[in-house]
Amino acid sequence: MIPTLPIPVFVAFLLAFACLRLCADQRRPSFLGSLLALCAAQSFIIALAQHYMVPGIRRVQPVSAALVPPVAWLAYVDTALRPAARCDLLHGLVPLAALAALLVAPAFLDVLLPAAFVGYGVAILMQALRGADAQPQTLLAHDNLPARIWLVMGAALVASALSDVLIVLAQATGRAEARGWIITVWRRKPKTKVHVHSDQGSQFTGDEWQEFLEQHNLVPSMSRRGNCWDNAAVESFFNLLKRERIRRKKYKTRAEARRDVFDYTEFFYNPQRNHVRNGMLSPIAFEQQQKLKLQGVYKSRGYSPTSISVLWRKLGRE
Repeated sequence: MIPTLPIPVFVAFLLAFACLRLCADQRRPSFLGSLLALCAAQSFIIALAQHYMVPGIRRVQPVSAALVPPVAWLAYVDTALRPAARCDLLHGLVPLAALAALLVAPAFLDVLLPAAFVGYGVAILMQALRGADAQPQTLLAHDNLPARIWLVMGAALVASALSDVLIVLAQATGRAEARGWIITVWRRKPKTKVHVHSDQGSQFTGDEWQEFLEQHNLVPSMSRRGNCWDNAAVESFFNLLKRERIRRKKYKTRAEARRDVFDYTEFFYNPQRNHVRNGMLSPIAFEQQQKLKLQGVYKSRGYSPTSISVLWRKLGRE
């Protein structure tokens, strides 16, 4: 069987190639080269943790992620503002804090990492917005191009932390039940009504959860008490979740339980677990297959949609 190469692996190869080209051109180490190498390593770590499910690699991922914002800032300072100085060593406190949090209070990482990405991203944005005149280290021949590149970098840092910030806000406002859904809704952006299957637990019948569903174009779906057949698919999922992951496990905190369930759902069940009724395909693979079939149907009708999302919107209106 030929091993699959997920997108993070290709990204890692591209970044590693860019790093080698930069080192060959400059013939000296630089923070920009370090940033490219770090991003390549982080992409590879993500692939190992989320696609290949390598044991133990997830404990490395938060610390390596905490290195990205300060190294990005140092690369910006070194290429645009001034040479590196001893005071820049203080930025090493960020990954050290992430390592300490991982060992002592893992839940604090949910706040530390988004704060680091947003803080450094905003700092780069504010400085880059001042234009080429405020960046004396850049070459005159490049005009305003370096500032634009760093604007994109700053925006990318902020955007990468946005979903985590939404999760923290949900927890702070007492809406922790929405944690898993925030990422899904932000990523999928449903245009038509989407049914959310659940039981009649108080967390699913409460006003806050119903308000969240209404705001995001979601429709609650519940079986009557003692009858699981209306929502057999989701009942089957809960059975597999209990049997394959949480049975005989003792979680120390609710946060630890949430992380483990999220890990099972997003990194194993959806992308990897095959189902007989799906033709031995995972849920994501089955959904992609249905989208391709739908695309063929619409082509046969004479449509020429520009994307799969257009097809789903058309289907929702018919």
